[in-house]
Amino acid sequence: MAEQFVEPLEKLFTNAVLMVGAPMTLFSLLKYLTDSFIVAGRNSTSRKMFITSLSSSVVAIVVALVAAIVYVQVEGMVTGVTNKVDIGLANWTLASSVDKLIPSNILEPFTTISPIPMIVVALLIVAALATIGKSFGSVKSAIDACYDLFSSIIKIVMDAFPVACFLLFLDILLMNQVDYFLHVAFIAVDVFLCTLFLLAVYALRLKAKGIRVLEFARKLWPLVKENFKMGSVIDAVPYNVRYCVKNFGFSRERLEKELPVLAQTNLDGNCYVLMFIAVAFILFASNEGSWFSIVVVGFIVLFLSSGSPNQPGSILIGILIVSTYQASQADIQMALCFELFCGGLQNIINVISGMVAAAESASAEELQQCT
Repeated sequence: MAEQFVEPLEKLFTNAVLMVGAPMTLFSLLKYLTDSFIVAGRNSTSRKMFITSLSSSVVAIVVALVAAIVYVQVEGMVTGVTNKVDIGLANWTLASSVDKLIPSNILEPFTTISPIPMIVVALLIVAALATIGKSFGSVKSAIDACYDLFSSIIKIVMDAFPVACFLLFLDILLMNQVDYFLHVAFIAVDVFLCTLFLLAVYALRLKAKGIRVLEFARKLWPLVKENFKMGSVIDAVPYNVRYCVKNFGFSRERLEKELPVLAQTNLDGNCYVLMFIAVAFILFASNEGSWFSIVVVGFIVLFLSSGSPNQPGSILIGILIVSTYQASQADIQMALCFELFCGGLQNIINVISGMVAAAESASAEELQQCT
């Protein structure tokens, strides 16, 4: 029954997600890159917030890398399996990489869901947009419209996610794969626990600005819960502005400039969750990982996260696309499990990192006024 009815329905759902997710990923990249181009040209405050947000995302990737390696090594000591990581360039050749970087068919990145060619296409389009002058505005509007269209479609598809979860549990029970499910759930729990590394980084950033961490966390928690209900940092900007003015005493004028920038460019949650899972999967798949492949995955994760910091299904899409690059054939069950367990975590991290950046900016402004 599972092979004839349940698994095909699971495959139907993930195929629908990827069918819409591939073009949505391209337009997400285009929107993020063009938004970044516009933000960088606005004023020094916007540029500073963009640089802060991008730097924070890179730090989130590094923290996820360290946390994943520590987790895999600890589990290896428990199970008696040792893992090592080499430089990973022994079998690399330029000839073998050309088609992976730039295929001869422009449609191939979407039919094969290849992340690196998709990123190259996005960068080429943005480079061309920078040279078209007056037409930039109309083309930018078209990109935003396409992004909104595919985002709306993916939201409609993700409305069926509860049904997909029911099918997932049914498949697990029928195929007697409870142990497998518990193993994936255990990895997801470790993703949550290792988030403490990232929270420690945020606490150090606040401490460096002279902000009381515990008081900040106490005031932040109601905001995190409300944003979790809304599901989108971008949609929550007006509420976040009102809340921060009332509870943190931040300047409304400054928040109205900074929070929309942070909502568009803040990627910490996606970067952390996807990088942790990807690195853990690389090291679990074989006892010998590659630093080269890990660095490339980090680059892919940063771009995949761009433009859709709280997009429904972003963890599911990201895992399937990264696994395509790794040629690992990650099964549908694993991708669905991580979307189920970690989909909300990326939203929480994005909210926290955005508020930390806003608090740092407010503290810097107060210090500047005092001097």
